[in-house]
Amino acid sequence: MKKAFEFLLMLIIFYGVYAAFDKAALVVAPNANTVWIVIIALVVAAGFLVLYSHIISSNEKHKLNDKIHELEGNLKTKDQEVKDAFKTKKAVEQEAEKTIPKENTEI
Repeated sequence: MKKAFEFLLMLIIFYGVYAAFDKAALVVAPNANTVWIVIIALVVAAGFLVLYSHIISSNEKHKLNDKIHELEGNLKTKDQEVKDAFKTKKAVEQEAEKTIPKENTEI
């Protein structure tokens, strides 16, 4: 399905570029060869698609990198919270041990 959509998109872009070049060719060279207009239109349409895919992929890479940095920051925050919780737990255990009277084990 994706390939069919890409092919349809290529045809639409090609037709638009071909129509523009066909009219421009009549202004520049009245006896322009249609084959060359079609070839140039295909190359330009392919260039537009490559440019579009590059823009989309760079945008997605940027979003992915931002998300990775955000997740790394969250991970560091959570790690620090866990360390603080263990420090608090250890301090509470030490205080609790101080309050428990020591029993003599001598018989």
